[in-house]
Amino acid sequence: MSLLTTLLRMRAAATGNALPTSRLRHLHLSDRPLMLLPLKQSGTAARPLAVMLGTDPARPELFLAPPTGSTTPMLTSLASRVTAYIEEHQRRHEHLPATSTRPARQRFSTPRNSWCPTPMPWPT
Repeated sequence: MSLLTTLLRMRAAATGNALPTSRLRHLHLSDRPLMLLPLKQSGTAARPLAVMLGTDPARPELFLAPPTGSTTPMLTSLASRVTAYIEEHQRRHEHLPATSTRPARQRFSTPRNSWCPTPMPWPT
């Protein structure tokens, strides 16, 4: 069973309305998913050139690497932005009591979603 199938079954149980898996194209898990679009140099070096990042489609952030030199400043600011997004979602959690099979634990109440598209390889 795939994650999408599980989520559709949970949504159907909660709402009383089932959606066919074949007709569903996009399922939102979070109100503000983090989208990360990297651009790298081709070849064996694969040097990072730029990254577009954001949770709002109307206001993405663009991180640019300098044409020459170190990419460390760009990657540092990118890491701080992604870390801030993760920490923001870790603030809200709920306590789950112990059961007969599991100890008491905490669960994050807001899902954090990070989307990074994978480029399709060119056919050879």
